[in-house]
Amino acid sequence: MHDNRQTLKQLMLQIRELSPENRLRLMQSILETVVEPITEPEPSSKPLPYGKYKGDENKSTLEDFALAEWRTTDAELGA
Repeated sequence: MHDNRQTLKQLMLQIRELSPENRLRLMQSILETVVEPITEPEPSSKPLPYGKYKGDENKSTLEDFALAEWRTTDAELGA
């Protein structure tokens, strides 16, 4: 146990001599040994093809936005 403490002290002294960039690399390497890397999940939907829905006939109007707006009632607010 005492040998581990001495080794850790020596490592800490050596780490302080590293550049900030190399300290960050060291931290990343250590974290990867402790925690599994987080992977981004694959998107479940496909993006819309560019230009497929262009044209003047399908443009949203101000009325469309007004209809879609969320308006709370006093009952929903618990008043």
